[in-house]
Amino acid sequence: MTIQLYKRLFRFLIPYKKQLALAILFSVIVGVIASSPVPLIQKTFDDIFVEKDFFMLKVIPLALVFLYALKAGLTYAQNIIIFGISWELVVRVREQLFSHIHRLPFTFFEDNETGHLMSRIMNDVSIMQSTITRLLKELIQNSITLIALLCWIFYLKWDWAIISIIVFPVMILPIGNIARKLKKLGHKGQEILGHLNSTILESFAGVKVVRAFAMESVEEKKFNSFSDEFLKVMKKNVKYVEITSPFLELFGVISASVILWYGGYQVLTDQVSQGTFIAFIVGLFMMYTPLRLLFKIYTNIQSSLAGAERVFSIFDMEEEKIKEGTLELSDFKKSVEFKNISFKYPSRNAKVLNDINVTVEKGRILAIVGMSGAGKTTLVDLLFRFHDPSFGKILVDGIDLAEYTLSSVRNNIALVTQETFLFNDTIRQNIAYGKPDASEEDIMRAAK
Repeated sequence: MTIQLYKRLFRFLIPYKKQLALAILFSVIVGVIASSPVPLIQKTFDDIFVEKDFFMLKVIPLALVFLYALKAGLTYAQNIIIFGISWELVVRVREQLFSHIHRLPFTFFEDNETGHLMSRIMNDVSIMQSTITRLLKELIQNSITLIALLCWIFYLKWDWAIISIIVFPVMILPIGNIARKLKKLGHKGQEILGHLNSTILESFAGVKVVRAFAMESVEEKKFNSFSDEFLKVMKKNVKYVEITSPFLELFGVISASVILWYGGYQVLTDQVSQGTFIAFIVGLFMMYTPLRLLFKIYTNIQSSLAGAERVFSIFDMEEEKIKEGTLELSDFKKSVEFKNISFKYPSRNAKVLNDINVTVEKGRILAIVGMSGAGKTTLVDLLFRFHDPSFGKILVDGIDLAEYTLSSVRNNIALVTQETFLFNDTIRQNIAYGKPDASEEDIMRAAK
């Protein structure tokens, strides 16, 4: 499952493969340079201090400055490329997700709160960006640094190197268990954020109702309850993420202590040079930083993958499939007839509408009256083809509504909802909504 998730994430990166190749090359060079102090320290002690090599005394400081100047420049270039790609990825994924959600069946919107959908588009996609950034930048660079340092310590003293790293595989099993727990916590945290978004949206959108019934304290309690629940999840998350560092440090010190004792004895008995010993110890301690970061990156990525899974779960939903006709509804001439209409929602057993027969002649005004939940709105929704009848037909001028193209049907119907809804735009744009090419004269006429 996780491998498939990584594959899907990297499919989004295919358009940026050239930039990525350059960024990865920079990461490799930076990772190798980060390990350069190990051989330079060996040369400093063995060639300069022991052999009194004044030429190397000039070369090594200059080499160190040059290498780290190059590292600084490449790190900056790498960050510009990776962060540029990751933010562009966020924008593109949000655009695709927003577009995909708009094409899902209406039942999807009935089953999912708006706040949860906002959380998927905003929070979960941002978490995906964090995952991509860590994979491309931190994971690659620290892996290369660790491999380079391992190569150096094996080159210096392979037997010491084996003794040094033998304790680290012990950490693999507990890290795997921690990663699984973090993934579950990630799912739970994002779900709670969805509830928080819904609470904020509903409370502010319905502020008149809230205040009219003096329900401010109830809304506050609801919000505080979700906030406290989110806090508990985040505290657990921190506990699992941070547990790796102290244990790695302990194992690192144990390894270094063994080498100090065993290697120190070999130095005192002139079996190994002081430069080799000091370079090895420095390399061993330098390995701790990328190793600690890699474990932390791995646990963070597992937590972040929860956001990616939630995003892909929506992408995997099938878009609404409406069977369209080929006829264009250019004008309504005679009547609209609801013939033997029955309808039930897929999630319910009972019918909302049962054998409805209504004919509305052109020019007539028809009021549909009934109790709440009687199916008045559903009947109108069928006219827009937000849903199709479970049984029966809607005829426009004697022709089945399904024979017309969807766009021509909806372009010939105006909808005034029960509640006034204004988009966050100008009054002009709100009036012209649905007809972007409306002239100024059309807009002024509609406004009167």
